[in-house]
Amino acid sequence: MNSEGWGLQRWANHFNQMLNLANPPNRYRFDVGRLAMETTAQMFPGDPIVKVEEEDLEGFAGALVPAESRTRWGIAYGKGQSPGRRRFTIAHEFGHFLLHRKKYPNGIHSSEADVDGRTKIEVEREANEFASWLLMPLDDFRKQIAPRDKPDFDAIGNCATRYEVSLVAAVLRWLRYTERRAVFVNSIDGYVNWAWSSDAAFKSGNFIRTSRGPCGASSRIRRRAAAVHAGSPERRRSRCRSVVQSTRQRAFVPEREVRHRLHVAPSGRCGAKIVV
Repeated sequence: MNSEGWGLQRWANHFNQMLNLANPPNRYRFDVGRLAMETTAQMFPGDPIVKVEEEDLEGFAGALVPAESRTRWGIAYGKGQSPGRRRFTIAHEFGHFLLHRKKYPNGIHSSEADVDGRTKIEVEREANEFASWLLMPLDDFRKQIAPRDKPDFDAIGNCATRYEVSLVAAVLRWLRYTERRAVFVNSIDGYVNWAWSSDAAFKSGNFIRTSRGPCGASSRIRRRAAAVHAGSPERRRSRCRSVVQSTRQRAFVPEREVRHRLHVAPSGRCGAKIVV
């Protein structure tokens, strides 16, 4: 089979067709690490993935790492990840192997924001989209939540359970196809950490502008947008400040400002909400 030039959706569709034909008992909760090792051994015997394991990655969520011989590859995921988060990270790095290993023969390290897709880096967005298409097939996801539905966290949480991914991964997957004006807001200490808007919400002006640009959903918008991501609260205050839409002055966006503009309910110290 000649897979030269395949894009992320073609690869994801190929594996989903394989899984549909095999029809395993847990169709949407398959072992993605095992899939990566077994299929690459068959399709790319000259440089397959031979190991998937937990590593101390010092601030990175995942990595695609070559052997010294450059004839074997390994996938590493950071310590302490939830099962859903770990599974998505492995799928993300599998995407890097399929799409980018020849361009980056020394391997790739991915941050948490990279794995979520909250980045301007093209290769990271592609690996993120591959993981989303592989783990959460659009045709099945749309059967769970139709494009015009108005879901709550319970409905999206059911999807996260169905596909064994994190709640954030399921929310971002839904935001990329919904026809509703919806915004996902992640906050810490009453301030917006990062947010993501559906395409319909962005086009109608319902988004939170950060110091790196507005957070939108479509591929055209994502080229200009990146969400804020940092480590400690102190570093968030100094490095990842949000910009209130009506002014050029850099500052945190208080949650009360978001509630006023988007009609959302207040949260505690750390929170996440969907505004529809």
